[in-house]
Amino acid sequence: MREKIFSVRKEIALIAVLPAFVITIAMLITGIMFMRSGMEEEVLKGLLASAYTYKDIGMDIADRSAGDNTVETQLKQDAGYDFTWFDGDTRKNSSLGSSVIGTKAADTVVKEVINGGKTFTSTNTQVAGTPYFVAYVPVKDSSGKVVSMAFTGVSRQAVENQVFKSIVFMLVIGIVLMVVAMIVAVKAAISMAGAIRAINDSIQYLSQGEFKKTDKYLDRKDELGLALNNTNSLIDKLSSIVTDIRTSASTVNTSSAELSEMANRISQTTEDVSNAVQEIAQGATQQAGEIQSAAENVVLIGDAVGNVQDSTENLDGLAIKMKEASEISSKSLSSL
Repeated sequence: MREKIFSVRKEIALIAVLPAFVITIAMLITGIMFMRSGMEEEVLKGLLASAYTYKDIGMDIADRSAGDNTVETQLKQDAGYDFTWFDGDTRKNSSLGSSVIGTKAADTVVKEVINGGKTFTSTNTQVAGTPYFVAYVPVKDSSGKVVSMAFTGVSRQAVENQVFKSIVFMLVIGIVLMVVAMIVAVKAAISMAGAIRAINDSIQYLSQGEFKKTDKYLDRKDELGLALNNTNSLIDKLSSIVTDIRTSASTVNTSSAELSEMANRISQTTEDVSNAVQEIAQGATQQAGEIQSAAENVVLIGDAVGNVQDSTENLDGLAIKMKEASEISSKSLSSL
Protein backbone atom coordinates (compact mmCIF):
# COMPACT_ATOMS: atom_id res chain seq x y z
CA MET A 1 0.00 0.00 0.00
CA ARG A 2 2.80 2.44 0.93
CA GLU A 3 4.49 1.93 -2.42
CA LYS A 4 1.28 2.78 -4.26
CA ILE A 5 0.78 5.90 -2.15
CA PHE A 6 4.38 6.91 -2.72
CA SER A 7 3.89 6.37 -6.43
CA VAL A 8 0.84 8.60 -6.34
CA ARG A 9 2.89 11.18 -4.49
CA LYS A 10 5.59 11.01 -7.15
CA GLU A 11 3.05 11.24 -9.93
CA ILE A 12 1.42 14.28 -8.35
CA ALA A 13 4.83 15.86 -7.80
CA LEU A 14 5.86 15.16 -11.37
CA ILE A 15 2.58 16.51 -12.70
CA ALA A 16 3.15 19.71 -10.74
CA VAL A 17 6.94 20.02 -11.04
CA LEU A 18 7.58 18.89 -14.60
CA PRO A 19 5.32 21.48 -16.27
CA ALA A 20 6.74 24.16 -13.97
CA PHE A 21 10.27 23.11 -14.88
CA VAL A 22 9.52 23.01 -18.60
CA ILE A 23 7.68 26.31 -18.50
CA THR A 24 10.47 27.93 -16.50
CA ILE A 25 13.14 26.71 -18.91
CA ALA A 26 11.07 27.80 -21.91
CA MET A 27 10.43 31.17 -20.32
CA LEU A 28 14.11 31.58 -19.50
CA ILE A 29 15.18 30.73 -23.05
CA THR A 30 12.50 32.94 -24.54
CA GLY A 31 13.22 35.67 -22.02
CA ILE A 32 16.93 35.57 -22.72
CA MET A 33 16.32 35.82 -26.45
CA PHE A 34 13.87 38.69 -26.10
CA MET A 35 15.98 40.34 -23.44
CA ARG A 36 19.07 40.22 -25.62
CA SER A 37 17.28 41.63 -28.62
CA GLY A 38 15.44 44.13 -26.44
CA MET A 39 18.59 45.28 -24.71
CA GLU A 40 20.38 45.65 -28.04
CA GLU A 41 17.46 47.66 -29.36
CA GLU A 42 17.41 49.83 -26.25
CA VAL A 43 21.16 50.38 -26.50
CA LEU A 44 20.77 51.53 -30.10
CA LYS A 45 17.92 53.84 -29.09
CA GLY A 46 20.03 55.26 -26.29
CA LEU A 47 22.98 55.72 -28.57
CA LEU A 48 20.84 57.43 -31.18
CA ALA A 49 19.31 59.77 -28.59
CA SER A 50 22.75 60.56 -27.21
CA ALA A 51 24.05 61.16 -30.76
CA TYR A 52 21.33 63.77 -31.38
CA THR A 53 22.15 65.47 -28.09
CA TYR A 54 25.83 65.36 -28.92
CA LYS A 55 25.05 66.81 -32.33
CA ASP A 56 23.41 69.83 -30.71
CA ILE A 57 26.36 70.29 -28.39
CA GLY A 58 28.90 69.84 -31.18
CA MET A 59 27.26 72.37 -33.48
CA ASP A 60 27.73 75.06 -30.84
CA ILE A 61 31.47 74.34 -30.53
CA ALA A 62 32.28 73.36 -34.09
CA ASP A 63 35.30 75.69 -34.19
CA ARG A 64 37.41 73.44 -32.00
CA SER A 65 40.71 72.22 -33.28
CA ALA A 66 41.32 68.60 -34.18
CA GLY A 67 42.36 66.48 -31.20
CA ASP A 68 40.57 68.64 -28.65
CA ASN A 69 38.74 65.77 -26.94
CA THR A 70 37.73 67.52 -23.71
CA VAL A 71 34.00 67.61 -24.44
CA GLU A 72 33.89 63.99 -25.63
CA THR A 73 35.85 62.77 -22.60
CA GLN A 74 33.48 64.55 -20.25
CA LEU A 75 30.42 63.17 -22.06
CA LYS A 76 31.86 59.66 -21.84
CA GLN A 77 32.31 60.05 -18.10
CA ASP A 78 28.71 61.20 -17.75
CA ALA A 79 26.97 58.81 -20.20
CA GLY A 80 29.35 55.87 -20.43
CA TYR A 81 29.40 56.05 -24.23
CA ASP A 82 32.18 56.99 -26.64
CA PHE A 83 31.63 60.19 -28.63
CA THR A 84 33.32 61.25 -31.86
CA TRP A 85 32.89 64.34 -33.99
CA PHE A 86 33.52 63.92 -37.68
CA ASP A 87 34.59 66.66 -40.04
CA GLY A 88 33.07 65.18 -43.15
CA ASP A 89 34.13 61.52 -43.01
CA THR A 90 37.22 62.20 -40.87
CA ARG A 91 37.40 61.93 -37.11
CA LYS A 92 38.21 65.33 -35.58
CA ASN A 93 37.43 64.97 -31.85
CA SER A 94 36.90 61.70 -30.00
CA SER A 95 36.78 60.16 -26.54
CA LEU A 96 38.60 57.18 -28.08
CA GLY A 97 41.84 59.14 -27.86
CA SER A 98 44.28 60.84 -30.17
CA SER A 99 45.08 57.60 -31.98
CA VAL A 100 41.84 57.74 -33.96
CA ILE A 101 42.02 61.43 -34.87
CA GLY A 102 42.30 61.80 -38.65
CA THR A 103 40.99 58.28 -39.41
CA LYS A 104 38.12 57.74 -41.81
CA ALA A 105 34.66 56.33 -41.22
CA ALA A 106 33.64 53.06 -42.84
CA ASP A 107 32.35 53.19 -46.40
CA THR A 108 28.90 51.93 -45.38
CA VAL A 109 28.62 54.77 -42.87
CA VAL A 110 29.74 57.36 -45.41
CA LYS A 111 27.30 56.08 -47.98
CA GLU A 112 24.36 56.04 -45.56
CA VAL A 113 25.01 59.21 -43.55
CA ILE A 114 27.05 61.64 -45.60
CA ASN A 115 25.81 60.67 -49.04
CA GLY A 116 22.31 59.62 -48.00
CA GLY A 117 21.72 62.13 -45.20
CA LYS A 118 20.24 59.42 -42.96
CA THR A 119 21.08 58.15 -39.51
CA PHE A 120 22.97 54.89 -39.23
CA THR A 121 22.86 52.37 -36.42
CA SER A 122 24.52 48.99 -36.09
CA THR A 123 25.14 46.34 -33.46
CA ASN A 124 28.46 45.21 -34.89
CA THR A 125 30.61 47.84 -36.55
CA GLN A 126 34.38 47.95 -36.28
CA VAL A 127 35.62 51.12 -34.58
CA ALA A 128 39.38 51.32 -34.07
CA GLY A 129 39.56 47.56 -34.55
CA THR A 130 36.91 46.83 -31.93
CA PRO A 131 33.28 45.71 -32.50
CA TYR A 132 30.91 48.50 -31.45
CA PHE A 133 27.25 49.33 -31.12
CA VAL A 134 27.14 52.60 -33.06
CA ALA A 135 24.84 55.45 -33.93
CA TYR A 136 25.76 58.10 -36.55
CA VAL A 137 23.73 61.29 -37.02
CA PRO A 138 24.28 63.61 -39.99
CA VAL A 139 25.10 67.26 -39.31
CA LYS A 140 23.95 69.60 -42.07
CA ASP A 141 24.79 73.20 -42.87
CA SER A 142 22.28 75.91 -43.70
CA SER A 143 22.02 74.67 -47.28
CA GLY A 144 21.12 71.15 -46.13
CA LYS A 145 24.43 69.58 -47.10
CA VAL A 146 25.90 67.01 -44.71
CA VAL A 147 29.19 68.46 -43.49
CA SER A 148 29.76 66.49 -40.30
CA MET A 149 28.69 63.46 -38.34
CA ALA A 150 28.00 62.97 -34.64
CA PHE A 151 28.98 59.50 -33.45
CA THR A 152 28.00 57.74 -30.28
CA GLY A 153 29.04 54.18 -29.57
CA VAL A 154 29.70 51.56 -26.95
CA SER A 155 31.85 48.49 -27.30
CA ARG A 156 29.99 45.29 -28.03
CA GLN A 157 31.90 43.63 -25.24
CA ALA A 158 30.46 46.09 -22.73
CA VAL A 159 26.97 45.41 -24.02
CA GLU A 160 27.60 41.67 -23.91
CA ASN A 161 28.80 41.99 -20.33
CA GLN A 162 25.63 43.86 -19.39
CA VAL A 163 23.50 41.33 -21.25
CA PHE A 164 25.35 38.52 -19.50
CA LYS A 165 24.73 40.11 -16.10
CA SER A 166 21.06 40.49 -16.94
CA ILE A 167 20.88 36.90 -18.15
CA VAL A 168 22.56 35.65 -14.98
CA PHE A 169 20.17 37.74 -12.89
CA MET A 170 17.22 36.35 -14.85
CA LEU A 171 18.55 32.80 -14.49
CA VAL A 172 18.96 33.25 -10.74
CA ILE A 173 15.44 34.65 -10.43
CA GLY A 174 14.08 31.87 -12.65
CA ILE A 175 15.90 29.15 -10.71
CA VAL A 176 14.73 30.59 -7.38
CA LEU A 177 11.15 30.75 -8.64
CA MET A 178 11.44 27.22 -10.03
CA VAL A 179 12.81 25.92 -6.71
CA VAL A 180 10.01 27.68 -4.84
CA ALA A 181 7.48 26.22 -7.28
CA MET A 182 9.00 22.76 -6.83
CA ILE A 183 8.89 23.07 -3.04
CA VAL A 184 5.28 24.20 -3.17
CA ALA A 185 4.46 21.40 -5.63
CA VAL A 186 6.18 18.77 -3.46
CA LYS A 187 4.39 20.01 -0.36
CA ALA A 188 1.10 19.99 -2.25
CA ALA A 189 1.87 16.48 -3.52
CA ILE A 190 2.68 15.27 0.00
CA SER A 191 -0.51 16.85 1.33
CA MET A 192 -2.64 15.38 -1.47
CA ALA A 193 -1.03 11.96 -1.10
CA GLY A 194 -1.61 12.14 2.67
CA ALA A 195 -5.27 12.97 2.12
CA ILE A 196 -5.62 10.08 -0.33
CA ARG A 197 -3.90 7.77 2.16
CA ALA A 198 -6.26 8.92 4.93
CA ILE A 199 -9.26 8.08 2.74
CA ASN A 200 -7.74 4.71 1.87
CA ASP A 201 -7.04 3.94 5.56
CA SER A 202 -10.63 4.76 6.51
CA ILE A 203 -11.94 2.47 3.77
CA GLN A 204 -9.52 -0.28 4.86
CA TYR A 205 -10.74 0.01 8.46
CA LEU A 206 -14.31 -0.20 7.19
CA SER A 207 -13.46 -3.39 5.28
CA GLN A 208 -12.24 -4.85 8.59
CA GLY A 209 -15.40 -3.82 10.41
CA GLU A 210 -13.80 -0.89 12.26
CA PHE A 211 -15.40 2.54 12.23
CA LYS A 212 -12.30 4.71 12.54
CA LYS A 213 -12.53 8.27 11.30
CA THR A 214 -9.61 10.47 10.26
CA ASP A 215 -8.91 13.81 11.88
CA LYS A 216 -6.35 15.05 9.34
CA TYR A 217 -6.68 17.17 6.20
CA LEU A 218 -10.32 17.96 7.04
CA ASP A 219 -9.72 21.69 6.57
CA ARG A 220 -8.79 21.32 2.91
CA LYS A 221 -11.04 23.36 0.64
CA ASP A 222 -10.71 21.09 -2.38
CA GLU A 223 -12.36 17.84 -3.47
CA LEU A 224 -10.04 15.76 -1.25
CA GLY A 225 -11.16 17.65 1.85
CA LEU A 226 -14.77 17.17 0.78
CA ALA A 227 -14.13 13.45 0.22
CA LEU A 228 -12.56 13.11 3.68
CA ASN A 229 -15.49 14.86 5.36
CA ASN A 230 -17.97 12.73 3.39
CA THR A 231 -16.03 9.59 4.36
CA ASN A 232 -16.26 10.54 8.03
CA SER A 233 -20.00 11.20 7.62
CA LEU A 234 -20.37 7.79 5.96
CA ILE A 235 -18.51 6.14 8.83
CA ASP A 236 -20.82 7.88 11.34
CA LYS A 237 -23.91 6.72 9.47
CA LEU A 238 -22.66 3.15 9.10
CA SER A 239 -21.69 3.06 12.78
CA SER A 240 -25.17 4.31 13.72
CA ILE A 241 -26.78 1.72 11.44
CA VAL A 242 -24.68 -1.11 12.90
CA THR A 243 -25.48 0.08 16.45
CA ASP A 244 -29.18 0.08 15.60
CA ILE A 245 -28.84 -3.38 14.08
CA ARG A 246 -27.08 -4.65 17.20
CA THR A 247 -29.78 -3.12 19.40
CA SER A 248 -32.45 -4.66 17.19
CA ALA A 249 -30.67 -8.00 17.31
CA SER A 250 -30.55 -7.84 21.11
CA THR A 251 -34.24 -6.96 21.17
CA VAL A 252 -34.96 -9.84 18.79
CA ASN A 253 -33.02 -12.23 21.02
CA THR A 254 -35.02 -11.08 24.06
CA SER A 255 -38.25 -11.36 22.10
CA SER A 256 -37.24 -14.81 20.89
CA ALA A 257 -36.68 -15.93 24.48
CA GLU A 258 -40.06 -14.52 25.46
CA LEU A 259 -41.67 -16.14 22.44
CA SER A 260 -40.03 -19.46 23.33
CA GLU A 261 -41.34 -19.21 26.88
CA MET A 262 -44.76 -18.24 25.56
CA ALA A 263 -44.67 -21.17 23.14
CA ASN A 264 -43.86 -23.47 26.02
CA ARG A 265 -46.77 -22.02 27.93
CA ILE A 266 -49.03 -22.39 24.93
CA SER A 267 -47.85 -25.99 24.53
CA GLN A 268 -48.59 -26.69 28.18
CA THR A 269 -51.96 -24.99 27.86
CA THR A 270 -52.67 -26.98 24.72
CA GLU A 271 -51.85 -30.16 26.56
CA ASP A 272 -54.12 -29.13 29.43
CA VAL A 273 -56.85 -28.29 26.95
CA SER A 274 -56.34 -31.68 25.27
CA ASN A 275 -56.67 -33.43 28.60
CA ALA A 276 -59.74 -31.38 29.41
CA VAL A 277 -61.26 -32.21 26.05
CA GLN A 278 -60.51 -35.85 26.64
CA GLU A 279 -62.18 -35.69 30.02
CA ILE A 280 -65.11 -33.83 28.47
CA ALA A 281 -65.33 -36.53 25.79
CA GLN A 282 -65.31 -39.23 28.45
CA GLY A 283 -67.94 -37.28 30.43
CA ALA A 284 -69.96 -36.81 27.27
CA THR A 285 -69.82 -40.58 26.62
CA GLN A 286 -70.87 -41.32 30.18
CA GLN A 287 -73.54 -38.62 29.96
CA ALA A 288 -74.78 -40.12 26.70
CA GLY A 289 -75.22 -43.48 28.51
CA GLU A 290 -77.01 -41.77 31.33
CA ILE A 291 -79.22 -39.91 28.87
CA GLN A 292 -80.12 -43.23 27.20
CA SER A 293 -81.01 -44.72 30.60
CA ALA A 294 -83.03 -41.60 31.39
CA ALA A 295 -84.87 -41.98 28.05
CA GLU A 296 -85.73 -45.58 28.92
CA ASN A 297 -86.94 -44.46 32.33
CA VAL A 298 -88.99 -41.75 30.69
CA VAL A 299 -90.65 -44.45 28.55
CA LEU A 300 -91.36 -46.48 31.66
CA ILE A 301 -92.71 -43.39 33.37
CA GLY A 302 -94.89 -42.78 30.34
CA ASP A 303 -96.22 -46.27 30.57
CA ALA A 304 -96.82 -45.82 34.32
CA VAL A 305 -98.58 -42.53 33.67
CA GLY A 306 -100.77 -44.33 31.11
CA ASN A 307 -101.57 -46.96 33.67
CA VAL A 308 -102.31 -44.29 36.24
CA GLN A 309 -104.58 -42.56 33.75
CA ASP A 310 -106.39 -45.78 33.07
CA SER A 311 -106.67 -46.36 36.82
CA THR A 312 -107.96 -42.80 37.20
CA GLU A 313 -110.60 -43.33 34.57
CA ASN A 314 -111.63 -46.54 36.32
CA LEU A 315 -111.74 -44.64 39.57
CA ASP A 316 -113.93 -41.99 37.93
CA GLY A 317 -116.35 -44.73 36.80
CA LEU A 318 -116.30 -46.26 40.23
CA ALA A 319 -116.87 -42.85 41.78
CA ILE A 320 -119.86 -42.27 39.56
CA LYS A 321 -121.17 -45.62 40.43
CA MET A 322 -120.48 -45.02 44.08
CA LYS A 323 -122.29 -41.71 43.79
CA GLU A 324 -125.24 -43.31 42.16
CA ALA A 325 -125.18 -46.01 44.79
CA SER A 326 -124.94 -43.36 47.50
CA GLU A 327 -127.90 -41.51 46.05
CA ILE A 328 -129.83 -44.72 45.90
CA SER A 329 -128.78 -45.42 49.43
CA SER A 330 -129.73 -41.93 50.47
CA LYS A 331 -133.11 -42.28 48.87
CA SER A 332 -133.51 -45.61 50.49
CA LEU A 333 -132.62 -44.10 53.84
CA SER A 334 -135.06 -41.30 53.24
CA SER A 335 -137.75 -43.79 52.44
CA LEU A 336 -136.88 -45.66 55.58
